[in-house]
Amino acid sequence: LVLRCMKRREPVLLVGETGCGKTTVVQLIALVRKARLHVVNCHATTETSDLIGGLRPVRGRSSLAQKMYEILQELITKFHPENAEKVCSLPDFILMSRVDDVHLPEDAVPCMIEISRSLRGRVLASAGDAEPQSKRQKVDKASAVQSLQCQWPSEEMNRMQELFTEMENLNKKYNSLFEWSDGPLVQAMRNGEMILLDEMSLAEDAVLERLNSVLEPGRTLVLAEKGVTSDGENGLIVADDSFQLFATMNPGGDFGKRELSPALRSRFTEIWVPPVEDMTDIELVLQECLANGSLNREASAAVAKCVLEYVEWFNKSICGDISGPFAEFTLSLRDILAWASFIEAAVAADANFPLSDAMYHGACLTHLDGLGLGTALSTTETVSVKRQAELFLQSQLLSVGANLLKHPFGNLSLSISQGRFGIHPFTISIGSVKPKEAAFNFNAPTTSMNLARILRGMQLPKPILLEGSPGCGKTTLIAALAAASGHNIVRINLSEQTDMTDLLGSDMPVPMKGEDQTGAAFKWMDGVLLSAIKAGHWVLLDELNLASQSVLEGLNSILDHRASVFIPE
Repeated sequence: LVLRCMKRREPVLLVGETGCGKTTVVQLIALVRKARLHVVNCHATTETSDLIGGLRPVRGRSSLAQKMYEILQELITKFHPENAEKVCSLPDFILMSRVDDVHLPEDAVPCMIEISRSLRGRVLASAGDAEPQSKRQKVDKASAVQSLQCQWPSEEMNRMQELFTEMENLNKKYNSLFEWSDGPLVQAMRNGEMILLDEMSLAEDAVLERLNSVLEPGRTLVLAEKGVTSDGENGLIVADDSFQLFATMNPGGDFGKRELSPALRSRFTEIWVPPVEDMTDIELVLQECLANGSLNREASAAVAKCVLEYVEWFNKSICGDISGPFAEFTLSLRDILAWASFIEAAVAADANFPLSDAMYHGACLTHLDGLGLGTALSTTETVSVKRQAELFLQSQLLSVGANLLKHPFGNLSLSISQGRFGIHPFTISIGSVKPKEAAFNFNAPTTSMNLARILRGMQLPKPILLEGSPGCGKTTLIAALAAASGHNIVRINLSEQTDMTDLLGSDMPVPMKGEDQTGAAFKWMDGVLLSAIKAGHWVLLDELNLASQSVLEGLNSILDHRASVFIPE
């Protein structure tokens, strides 16, 4: 269905429950077609400028200065250095031959522009009859170019004029505070690329309505914010023939979700993406996941059989009643793949790790340890259901040659050896910071069990959510674990006042360098979360539930399988 829409250049809206594969479908199409895919994770604070672009502070001034240096070197080469010296004095950094070794001084740009304009004045002057430029004598450009044709061929003259013009344009950009920067939507329209607006319904209607003209057959967009540029461009963007727009959303009525306006929704070709519930489909996906790992064919088949039978039993017997207390704990395809990925990771890390143990730990990690969390269910009811699940799982483990473990972790003692830290059988690599002896007792029974569960969860590249009563030691345990394993940890306390700019960063005014210290410029400053991500540090988002819904939605792409973040600025 999606490919048929693409053939007719129709915008596609994929609607379905969380985890049904909407985003993955678009990513696979882009991968097969070898097309660039822009992904914008929409949320309540998404602005129009995040999609179409806006005025951004000029960045990369050092690269602009370096480009100007390269152009000036080409101009001097055409003049010959000895002739250029006669026109104007050349500073030492200009006379250096290797661009890569040049350290440009702070006043390099004004100096280079002065040299460029002096050379240009010489080009526009007559071969020998014109008066010096300092006398401000008017020069007949036509006769000047004609007299210089004896020195440079016409092609050389045209090239030099292009270089002079480019120097002026770069200087104008270098001295500007702001410049127009195209957003991902405009980039995709210009270059014939694909763009995905993920969780589109989370954005404000005022932002989405701006897309109406892009969704119509003409596929145009007017950048009124840009205005008419110096080169005569009026801001009208017509999409390339290869441009394709996709959007995804959850059904209306989900928490934090809302319906799209009829005017916007009618412009899409809407496709319902049903959840993957058929066991035949799940079996194919599961087998493909296991086939790419370290398990042999026989072990993969045994694992797939056990997992599928358990999932079918749990979803029907425990979660089958839609009005029952465990209806929301249904195992989805995403849970099943996480279970399979854990089994693969555990066996790959330790070849002697029993397959049955890996299956049991995967079941606990995926859902058993979290049964009843966030609900009003009593402890007795939760323990009873968990015991039923363990007994059924025990019957499945018999098929791979083992019984259910009496104690899932065996000896709960910490070990540090061969650059690994943890509780057998789950360890993590020691970080680059020298491990410290934390003033924390890891040997207390409850603490050691919690630590073992955290280490087990860290075997997968997924974020970990710790839920518990205030004062039970969640934050302290993570901080102690980071110190003992040699990792830097960044703690971020969230609240209702926390904004995405606090986490990711923003443009901040900074004083300009050089002789004139009275002006100001803008520089991008990474937020605390983005800085930690770049540095590879651990991040502890404390009191996550206190953050606003818009912040939680903005973190979606960081927390899911994409593990990435889009910075519009």
